[in-house]
Amino acid sequence: MKNIYSIVFLILTCYLFGGTPKLIFKENKGQWPSKVLFASEHSNTKFYVNNSSFNYCIYDADDLQKAHKQHQIHSEEVSMIHGHNYEVEFINSDLKKNHKE
Repeated sequence: MKNIYSIVFLILTCYLFGGTPKLIFKENKGQWPSKVLFASEHSNTKFYVNNSSFNYCIYDADDLQKAHKQHQIHSEEVSMIHGHNYEVEFINSDLKKNHKE
């Protein structure tokens, strides 16, 4: 489990402090599940900040591209998109009470 945290930390560090691309977070205004406060996405990855945790989702780039092409041609074929979701929970934390409306 420690290795997963190390990998996520390394990836986030590269995004936040490396060159381009930068993560730009958008506030949840109903476009994501209610537990999500803010989210960001780049290429085949999505990053969600929740009340007491964060999720880092990595999707198969080829699956995403195939689904996007099918959507563009209004195909009725359904694509499966493979991916992984990592969630890190912060014990005894509550971001929402510190989040100003």
